[in-house]
Amino acid sequence: MVMRRARILSAALWAIIFATAAPNSANAEALRCGQHLVARGLELYEVLERCGEPVDQRSYVIYRGFNVGLFEVGPVQVDELIYEIGRNKFRRKLRFEDGQLRRIETLRKPLPG
Repeated sequence: MVMRRARILSAALWAIIFATAAPNSANAEALRCGQHLVARGLELYEVLERCGEPVDQRSYVIYRGFNVGLFEVGPVQVDELIYEIGRNKFRRKLRFEDGQLRRIETLRKPLPG
């Protein structure tokens, strides 16, 4: 009885670990702009060349701590671009940090009209 309970708890623990480690379904690994593929790691200018101008754009600066012997805080330039890839398709938000694509997020479909 004790061994059976331990197996069930172990299986439940592994299920929780895998569920929390799985990537968020709202985050995409790549984005297709026409014939071009855009993936994390590309530079901002490369994405603009491949996808053109976004439908919306926002830029701001955040401050992030860095540990380089001593703890220092430095500015990080953040640019967020919104693309509508096609009619009635989900929008994508591309987040750049210091000019490099870090995240591609799937947004809700635009409202009709």
